[in-house]
Amino acid sequence: MQPGDCSTATTPNGSACVKSIGRRLFQFRDHDGNVRQVTARDVNRFLREIAGVEISLKDFRTLFAFVSVLEALAPAEPTTSQRARRRQVLDAIRAAADALGNTPAICGKSCVHETVVTAFEQGTLEQFADMLRRARSTGRREKADTSSGERRGRSPAGAGMNGTRA
Repeated sequence: MQPGDCSTATTPNGSACVKSIGRRLFQFRDHDGNVRQVTARDVNRFLREIAGVEISLKDFRTLFAFVSVLEALAPAEPTTSQRARRRQVLDAIRAAADALGNTPAICGKSCVHETVVTAFEQGTLEQFADMLRRARSTGRREKADTSSGERRGRSPAGAGMNGTRA
């Protein structure tokens, strides 16, 4: 199915998908044939319910921008010129802002912690990023792998998996 092609799509509960025009991304046709919109408030309420903490879509957007900038800068070698280094940082921020549909100014202010910029400028960002990757314990990764396998109808040990991740 192509993006925007909802002619035969249904939601998991059997409701039909409706093409979205404009900013309303999430809509569905209920069993009575009425078009229902899913608002950011609905999604935020759902996130808070399942997480048990105050969380919102904005938190995910901020995290996405932070990770995007971190991943763009971590493998890069900081240039010797301060002006060129600043350009490297701004290019990474622009890319994250473009992906989110934000302005670079907003993305830079609200999504990129100064620690990331400082670590990049000092040439230690790649080590910092590696430390963050290793900080997630093996037990947590195994638990996440197990529960995602169970949700897909696989055995907890991943029997029958071909070694790829969905």
